[in-house]
Amino acid sequence: QEEAQELFTLVLQGLRGPAVTWPGPGVHAVLGLDKAPEIRSSEPVQRVLKRLAALAAVPLEHFEDGFVQVYKRGYQLHGLHLDNHHPFMKPPRLVSFVVYLTGESQGLVGGGTVFPLAARDGDQELQSVVKRWDDELNRSSSKDFVLGDDPQRARVCTAAAARAGSVAQDVCSAALSRAERLCAAQRADPRVPGGPGAVVRAERGDAVMFYHDDGTGNITARATHASCNIVAGHKAALTVFARAGPRPFEAEATYAEAIRAWEKRKQSEL
Repeated sequence: QEEAQELFTLVLQGLRGPAVTWPGPGVHAVLGLDKAPEIRSSEPVQRVLKRLAALAAVPLEHFEDGFVQVYKRGYQLHGLHLDNHHPFMKPPRLVSFVVYLTGESQGLVGGGTVFPLAARDGDQELQSVVKRWDDELNRSSSKDFVLGDDPQRARVCTAAAARAGSVAQDVCSAALSRAERLCAAQRADPRVPGGPGAVVRAERGDAVMFYHDDGTGNITARATHASCNIVAGHKAALTVFARAGPRPFEAEATYAEAIRAWEKRKQSEL
């Protein structure tokens, strides 16, 4: 609790600086620690990173700079994603950490992290969604990519992505519906699991750690996740990724070029 408060105080200072972006309509801010080196190198952040590295048995040299996300009341779950959200990440992200800096004890209602496909013993519908999504994921590798294709194919699930064919619409819709049900059930009664899957409650000082492959080296849709709606209060969380190898981390320039080509193709097809 005290350590999380210490980190949150640092974040509040950073939110007033130029390292902040607002990807949503005023309810979601991102503080990139690569653009805030004074926070990234601070003793509290370094202390947490060392602990996470020890927990995952991954050297610190494999860690990205990370970022802090702040979600305000009114934030809505609008999609699901994988942290390996494009096929050009070399080396790929191996494990993710979400460290909650605020939570229910600070007045947050909602805001848990939902993993709608996490359960391995769910019903046949769930297993069918996972299998179909995994098959699509492992067909969308960088070696098969053609400029103009969607670089986030099968890695991001929104209503728009489903309509564009990035994930089969019925698979994406089923996963989104399951996520919404899980979030609603947990919000109504934290003791209710809401069916197959999992919602990790946001509580200051807690963290969730999850891997991205299926144990055989293939990325799996079971790691698909999102933040639940924010009904009251605000949520702040430190997100850090450990890669499967050390720096330098490649791909951002390639990904940016691929996104531009994909946007151009979509415009030409309107």
